Amino acid sequence: MFADLEGGRPAGYARTVTDLLVLLGLAAAVAATLAGFRWLAAKVRRSGVGTPLMGPIDQLYRPAAHQFHQESRLGELHAAPRPSADDRPQPSSLP
Repeated sequence: MFADLEGGRPAGYARTVTDLLVLLGLAAAVAATLAGFRWLAAKVRRSGVGTPLMGPIDQLYRPAAHQFHQESRLGELHAAPRPSADDRPQPSSLP
């Protein structure tokens, strides 16, 4: 009757618990990897580093988005500098 017990537990118990712990560890590793990718994507998006990397993909699959980014870049390059809050108006510009 007790021939299939190992230390008071059924014979397959240790293997089942070990398998569950391995699966739990793998699930935790996958979750941590996905969370890391999400964090990295948010950081890249905020810093703007991903734009040069995604440019060719935008050009191939989303031509309108690529054109918009190019026009935005040109607008940033050619924008006139704004006057400082400390600047006083020139006498010739007063009415």
